[in-house]
Amino acid sequence: TPLLIAVFGPLAWALLMPALGRRLGPAVGWAALVAPVASTALLVAVLAGRGPEAGAVGLPWIPALGIDLAFLPDGLGLFYGLVVAGVGVLVVFYAANYLDGHY
Repeated sequence: TPLLIAVFGPLAWALLMPALGRRLGPAVGWAALVAPVASTALLVAVLAGRGPEAGAVGLPWIPALGIDLAFLPDGLGLFYGLVVAGVGVLVVFYAANYLDGHY
């Protein structure tokens, strides 16, 4: 679902950054910008598609103990997710601009 991709996608993308850094050099900052932009876009899509039937999205975390990892896309949670992802876009954009010629 888009909510889970918005939460875990940047983590998966961050695992690729060392390999991309060796390949792209100082331009890796622009590749790093993909994760927060995609996360912001997915959270906007979740917010736009959120209706009264929107419920929790869950993943089994520790099935032996019956513990699940659940995300509830309520208004406050989506607001803070958008704030964090939006600030992430600005920070990575600034860093990519600043470090592009200083490698």
